[in-house]
Amino acid sequence: MENRPTWLDFGPDLTGIVALLAFTRFVPILKSGREWVALEHQCGGLFCQQLNVVATPLRMRPEVFPGLLRIARKGAGLHGGYFWSMNVLASDIANYVRDLAELGLDCECTWPLLTEAVYPIDATAENLKTIAADLPDLSCAIEGELPHRYDSNVAILVIAENSD
Repeated sequence: MENRPTWLDFGPDLTGIVALLAFTRFVPILKSGREWVALEHQCGGLFCQQLNVVATPLRMRPEVFPGLLRIARKGAGLHGGYFWSMNVLASDIANYVRDLAELGLDCECTWPLLTEAVYPIDATAENLKTIAADLPDLSCAIEGELPHRYDSNVAILVIAENSD
């Protein structure tokens, strides 16, 4: 039996996505009161990259879910299954930026995390309001200084099941 959070369920046939608020490089001191988990997620298609983060789930707003699901489905199996961080084309980034902009989102700082099954979005207050129905209050979750606009250590990640 797998030991994974109950909220990490993608559904059959790559039909599901999960949104996370994640720390990608280092973790600040976290206060109690919100579920944070260490998560290893396979991504990058057939290349089998591993994303390691500490994250908390975000309940997505119903109005943004279809657009984010469409983005994840576009990335599934892209480049013959070799859509991984060292194989991302400039056109992939441009298309992703355009798709996010249509939803009122951006990835100015977090785009280097883009790979199959990981779709990064900057963790700005505006982006969190657009995505999260359960808007996390970071001042209640993080001790010390809160992340700033250009901090790529914290990101909103929309993750999907890897295609391999």
